[in-house]
Amino acid sequence: MKGASVGRGRGTEMPSASSMHFPLALPPGWKSVRFGDLVETKSGNSKLIKGKLSSTSLDGLVPAYSASGQDVWTSDAEWQADGVVLSAVGARCGKTFLARGSWTAIANTHVLIPRSGVDPKWLWYLTNDEAFWIKGGTAQPFVKVKDSKSLRVPLPPIQEQRRIAAVLDEAEALREKRRQTLVRLNSLVQSIFINMFGDPVRNEYDWPTVRLGDVAIIERKAVYPGEVNNQEQYVGLENITSNGAVEGVTTAGKADLKSSKFAFNDDHLLYGKLRPYLTKIAAPKFGGICSTDILPIKPGDSLYRYYLLYCLRTPAMVAQATNNAVGINLPRLSPTVLESFEIPLPPIETQRCFDSVVQEIHQQHKTLKTQAHLLDTLFDSLRQRAFRGEL
Repeated sequence: MKGASVGRGRGTEMPSASSMHFPLALPPGWKSVRFGDLVETKSGNSKLIKGKLSSTSLDGLVPAYSASGQDVWTSDAEWQADGVVLSAVGARCGKTFLARGSWTAIANTHVLIPRSGVDPKWLWYLTNDEAFWIKGGTAQPFVKVKDSKSLRVPLPPIQEQRRIAAVLDEAEALREKRRQTLVRLNSLVQSIFINMFGDPVRNEYDWPTVRLGDVAIIERKAVYPGEVNNQEQYVGLENITSNGAVEGVTTAGKADLKSSKFAFNDDHLLYGKLRPYLTKIAAPKFGGICSTDILPIKPGDSLYRYYLLYCLRTPAMVAQATNNAVGINLPRLSPTVLESFEIPLPPIETQRCFDSVVQEIHQQHKTLKTQAHLLDTLFDSLRQRAFRGEL
């Protein structure tokens, strides 16, 4: 059966299994090919565990890609070619990252090296869509790489691939500019904190100091699987970003929980106790249950919640927490040690002023994030058109 004319004219019929809604008829010069014919694939190095690698770039180290992206460094470069790294396991499986130069992919990833006639940037834009991939699993989703290689995808000539990538690069630059504005807003709050209160460890302003456990409570109220309300919001460590945002939250029923969790409400801070995630501290505006790798902290009457959040997120406090985390594979900070930390206690009115500023900045952040979401939607539409040959 012949398809309708699409893009620049009639062409090859294309029975696509992908979710990208590729056309049945491709523009002249385009081909319908198996995805597996475009790439060489190999699993990431399962011996390299994220928690055991350097989280900072040092001399002699090369970038390493985890399922979260390029966020660690290692000593050996296993690849010396441009390629794409697939997040193969976890909540964001199906996301891909463009890797250039010398690099390594670690556990829970898959490497895609473009074959001759395939542009790496074009390949990244094609695959960087979680819905592109065939997946399995419920509680711990994963990409079925072998099955996904059987998908049929459109392959334009190499020059057209590069033109498509260049157009999408321009659109991506606009999105990146918006993302950087959001990052600067996050940094602004931390800068305001330091300006108002100083470094909480050095305590240059000579505020009175108290044990955290004397002014806040770590509430580990266990909720067992049989007690869980399936409609409650569930927050895992993967749902808290390093800047304190809570994203991708699902319900307890969809999370298919098998073990006990902690209850929390909108009075708590959620503190990720695993290294290297000790900057994952959030102030949720809702209640629910969370992973036991997260400690719900309830500030007392002498603390404003945002003051405590940004105090704990200062580099000095994060370093103190990191140095006190214990364990081999995934070092943890114990609640008892966290309660023993000394923190400054500025006047409540000063904390209130800071809290007010933070809420105003967060409102601006929310507005910008809505605009960023609109840009993402427009980009996705542009990307769909690009791979249908309609640009």
